[in-house]
Amino acid sequence: MRRFTAAAEGLDEAAWTRPRAPGQWSPAQVAEHLALSYEALLRELGGGPGLRPRVAGLRQRLLRWVLLPHVLFHRTLPVRVRAPRELRPADTPPDRAAVLSRMRAAAERLERGLDAGRATGARVTHPYFGPLPAVPA
Repeated sequence: MRRFTAAAEGLDEAAWTRPRAPGQWSPAQVAEHLALSYEALLRELGGGPGLRPRVAGLRQRLLRWVLLPHVLFHRTLPVRVRAPRELRPADTPPDRAAVLSRMRAAAERLERGLDAGRATGARVTHPYFGPLPAVPA
């Protein structure tokens, strides 16, 4: 998060709002997506509702067993996978200072929440992989 924030702060306004490629998000939208994601995890760790699962049953287990290890090892996401609606940024780029401040604050709160979750064995809901430990063992 610190590297992303530093890079985002160094961009000129045109680069901040320009999508990386056709059909992809701009750095501004990526920052908003991260803020939305952190806030969703915080809500669930605080006892609120988690993200709605998009797949269930065997398909969810297969994704968890086959795709999750691939994503974690290679640190890449599958092409054409859409973010859940709740985590999609607006089409208009957010104000840089506001969204980076929001993202930083949520990340700091999430770090504290995950530290607390480590002691309690907290779980969070991933839209495609289902319930996962908030802090892997």
